[in-house]
This record gives sequence, structure tokens and C-alpha cells, in this order.
Amino acid sequence: MRTMNTVALVGATILTVSCVSKKKYTELETKYDNTRVSLTKTQVEKEELEAKYSAIENRVADYNSKINSLRDDNYQ
Repeated sequence: MRTMNTVALVGATILTVSCVSKKKYTELETKYDNTRVSLTKTQVEKEELEAKYSAIENRVADYNSKINSLRDDNYQ
């Protein structure tokens, strides 16, 4: 009987005591949420910058094509 009480007491103690305090858990959860929001914003910004970069590459290719065309016209 004494062993049962000890086991029950230890079990109850384990269930009621957490490894991390509620305050610390809430703080970490808030940091996690903020990090997720920051990640989402960064991903959107990355996609926008990639689109701008692609547009710039296309403009450079067009300009190089025009330069080559003008050079060819100049040599004829």
C-alpha cells in the first residue's frame, strides 16, 4: 500500500511539474510566432527581389542586343 501511495505521489508530481515555466513557455511561443512572421515577410521580399532581378537581367540583355546591333550597323 505504501508503495502505491509513493508511486501515485511521484506520478502526480511529475504530471503537475513542467520542465519549463509557463512564463518561459509563453515567451518562447511569442518569439516563435514572431520568427514565423519574419520568415513569411522575408520570403515575400525575396520573391519580389527575384522578380526585380529578373526584370533587370532582361533589360540588360535587351540593351546588350541593341549595342551589338548598333555596332553591326556601324561597321557596315
